[in-house]
Amino acid sequence: MFEGSLSYLEPQRDRRGRVTGLVFHPEGEAGERWQRSGDLPPGRVAIELPRAALERLAGDYASPQLTIKVFLDEAGVLRAQVPGQPAFALKAESAERLFIAEVDATLTFDAGPGPAARVTLKQGPAEIPLERRQP
Repeated sequence: MFEGSLSYLEPQRDRRGRVTGLVFHPEGEAGERWQRSGDLPPGRVAIELPRAALERLAGDYASPQLTIKVFLDEAGVLRAQVPGQPAFALKAESAERLFIAEVDATLTFDAGPGPAARVTLKQGPAEIPLERRQP
């Protein structure tokens, strides 16, 4: 049921109990069947990075609309924090591409030796490039 409505979804199952589709009943009326189109894509897989790879990403990054602090905490976990928000653990998909599972955001850092000069934050439709601030 949808709150304040007579509309509801009815799962359709095969003999094994697997959901094969849904029927949407608008305002309790006869429904329209929606066929299941496939399985969910696989989840993200995190890899371990050596401390030196994490250290090259640590720093303060800024754009006109946003700042992000990337730092190693006392346990050696790389974290990202926007002012006024909690610090979230970064999980690596590669040496340059990390993600924050709790908010479905991806940080892609510039490749190369030495400290990363830039990072791009992608969250939903937003894609924000940020430059490393000089100390």
